[in-house]
Amino acid sequence: MTDSFLDQADEAAGGFLTRSKKFLPFAARASLMASTLEDSWRYIREFTTYKTYLSNVWMTDELEQDWFLANLFIWPLCFKLLPGLLMVTGLLDKKVQQRFCFFMVFMCLYNMLALKGYPGGINFNLWQCQQMCKLLTAIILVYAEACEESRNLFAGLPQLGQKFTKQSYMSLIGRLLFGFLFFSKIHFIFTHWRFLIDWVVNLPCVVMIVLGFKTKFFACGYIATLIFDNFYFHRFWQYFDQPFAYEHVAYEFFANLTLIGVCLQWVLYGPGGLSLDKQMKKE
Repeated sequence: MTDSFLDQADEAAGGFLTRSKKFLPFAARASLMASTLEDSWRYIREFTTYKTYLSNVWMTDELEQDWFLANLFIWPLCFKLLPGLLMVTGLLDKKVQQRFCFFMVFMCLYNMLALKGYPGGINFNLWQCQQMCKLLTAIILVYAEACEESRNLFAGLPQLGQKFTKQSYMSLIGRLLFGFLFFSKIHFIFTHWRFLIDWVVNLPCVVMIVLGFKTKFFACGYIATLIFDNFYFHRFWQYFDQPFAYEHVAYEFFANLTLIGVCLQWVLYGPGGLSLDKQMKKE
């Protein structure tokens, strides 16, 4: 009975995909890159503040602000907005999109270096790991989309003599990073009703996505809770007059938007060859 319901729900998610395939890939890429674009825009909007902060982070041995390194780091972090926008458009050739993904990985590492968020750096903490994990998950799935196997909406279906491809391994890595990101952020505060969403709804969804079981259905379920989170808890537009609160709430909003894009990628292209869905279709 349960398997029948899950099969029907997964098919319904696939039917929605077929009807919305004209705009859904763009929506997925836009959501995936939302956090990166917002990050660059924040550097541009608060340019002087961040340049001063970076000059303090890289203070010289004589305890003087290092403006040279501050400028060296902040300008590329601002201009990564442009390749991010190009990746969203979907107009890039597949090979060019793959090269842009390598560039975005480099910029992700560059950002961590600029903030001294690497292991042993003064700003290395769990939040930096989560930030890195979120961006890498998004970039890996954009890269997987650009791989040969992902050129059609039915790439996850079994084919005669098919071997595991680059897209399969990229999707698996993306699912594992996605799982790490969720479990590193899950709350253990059981006195607030919010724990019901995390432990009763989100936890099963994330476990099934990581395993690649009925991925489209569980990804849609997780998307629904993320949308609820954004419009109930993370209404950043209400905090324009409170800069500190605005930065915090806006970060959470766009981080959730990136996760929505991640889930949309799995709705579009499936979990890849290394998944329970694929093995069950073979049987």
